[in-house]
Amino acid sequence: MEFLLCNVAFWTVVIIPQTVYGRGCYQDPKVYIVKLSYEKQLVLLLKAKETCLTTRKIPNTAISGSYCNQTFDNVVCWPDTRAGTVAEQNCPNYINNFDTRAKARRECLPNGQWYVNPYYNQTWTDFTECQHTNDPPVSLVHHLPGIDKLNFIGYSISLTCLVVAVGVMIKFR
Repeated sequence: MEFLLCNVAFWTVVIIPQTVYGRGCYQDPKVYIVKLSYEKQLVLLLKAKETCLTTRKIPNTAISGSYCNQTFDNVVCWPDTRAGTVAEQNCPNYINNFDTRAKARRECLPNGQWYVNPYYNQTWTDFTECQHTNDPPVSLVHHLPGIDKLNFIGYSISLTCLVVAVGVMIKFR
């Protein structure tokens, strides 16, 4: 019995923390970057639109004065927003390559209209923070040529050693 208690204590205190934290292999189990099939994404978008349109029928009496009406911008449902403010909400979890930790923004102008992007000539939502890219961080970009050169040199040395080793094996066969 004493041996069993010592064994359990050893595993609990020494082994388990090292396997989870000691080697740096523990990762946050939450998934922040959305990966969905096209069909699933389409279904979720239609569901979000339907939810938005059904809640739109309920008038919002909490906002007085000028405000922008609740709207669905084909991605997110934006609530009634006080004029002259910027509405902000988490990026949706049903659009591929969106980071759900980031924020989407939509501006309500002082006249109670949503901001219209002059380039597209339609209302505009800022999803730039939502879009996840696999580009390397800017601070590492200037190191990439050196890394490529080091990679080339390493493979060249390895190939040379391999050829010499094969030559030695053939000669002393």
